[in-house]
Formats: sequence, structure tokens, C-alpha cells
Amino acid sequence: MRKNRKSIAADYDLAERLKEFSKNRGMNFSKYLNEILEQCVYAEKQGLYPPNLLKEKRRQYVLEKLGFVLLPSDIIEKAKDVGELEKYGESIGKTISELSDESFEIVEMLVNNMKIGFSQSDSVMLIPSYGYQEFLRIFVVGIAKGAGLRVEKKGEFYLIYRNIDEAMKSESS
Repeated sequence: MRKNRKSIAADYDLAERLKEFSKNRGMNFSKYLNEILEQCVYAEKQGLYPPNLLKEKRRQYVLEKLGFVLLPSDIIEKAKDVGELEKYGESIGKTISELSDESFEIVEMLVNNMKIGFSQSDSVMLIPSYGYQEFLRIFVVGIAKGAGLRVEKKGEFYLIYRNIDEAMKSESS
């Protein structure tokens, strides 16, 4: 069954650049545009303005390349006590799970940005760390637990698993 279509006007040069981007990603132009527009609708439903989100992400990208990581301001105070740090992470994880159906993806992004582990197909592995990275690792374990993700400790490693229910919800949205 064919979906209804609507024409959208865009500057010719802009449309040609987007076509080239879609081609470079191995996507058909309509699918590429629909994915962009779906994400715009999702952002707007949350009260966010997509152009501002993209500007912020570009700035964040520059900071990440310089080694900056996104952290809550209270973490320095909580870092003095590992147990307190994990509990703090759990409270943040609970809030994340209430605000978003993408808890695993958020944890995965934190792990990759903080360089404390790596992604696998259905899990994230946190590698043994020292110093401040160990505090970040404990904090992320707390976030994962608070978000309701399955966390297993295997020796010095932690595995955080994608919840099957969550994966199905994400794919349908």
C-alpha cells in the first residue's frame, strides 16, 4: 500500500546537497528526508526547536573532540563516596527512564563519550578504569540500574544490556 505524499518546497541547492548526503549514506532521498522530518516532529512534540538542537549538537561535538564530557554539576561532590555516587546515578537513571524510552541509547552515548567502555550489539561493556574514569564508570552503572537496565559485573568488567521491551519500543517510534 502506497502512502500519501506531500510536496515540500526547498531551495534547489539545499535539496541537491541533501540528495548527495543521502546517496553517500546509501539511502534513498525520500527515506532520508522522512527520517529527518520524523525526528523534527519528535523534538517539536517535546517542545524543542530542531534547528537549535542541531546547533547545540555541533557545539557539543567540538567539545567532545577536545575531551570534554557531559556531567551533572553535583558529581564532583558525590565523587568523594563511591556508594553515594552510584545512588546518585540511580536517581538520574530513574529520571531518564521517566523522560525517555531510550534509556539504553542514552547510557550507551555516555559510555562512548566518557571513553569508559564500548558498544556491542545488545550491550555496552564498561572496561576497568582508574582515577576519575572509575568514578564515571560507577556513576554510569548507577544510571543504568536506575533506568531499569540489566547490569552484570563480570570480573572487573560491567555489562549493561539493552532491555528487549525497550528495544521494541524504540524501533516502533
